[in-house]
Amino acid sequence: MPSEHLGQAANTLLDLAVVDQQPFVTPTLFGRDGDTLYLHGSAAGRMLGSLDKGMPACVTATIVDGLVLARSAFHDSINYRSVVALGTARAMTSPARRPGPCA
Repeated sequence: MPSEHLGQAANTLLDLAVVDQQPFVTPTLFGRDGDTLYLHGSAAGRMLGSLDKGMPACVTATIVDGLVLARSAFHDSINYRSVVALGTARAMTSPARRPGPCA
């Protein structure tokens, strides 16, 4: 996982896609420790409940560096960096393994 982008994304929301007959993309908060990504959410909710069953996941994060405005809206643009990570989630069952506050 390109951790340099996620490390710079402290004020960024993460989008997580969960598919179970119907695809869902859920913006959520996250924390990172090395290449481990910690997702914030309710264990009773659709997102974490589905991931706990071993369902594959796709997470994306985008950092907007700047807007490029032109005289015409057809020529406007945006400078950004993004990352797409694929993987399989697992539940954290031990409170001792929970990370501290993100710096």
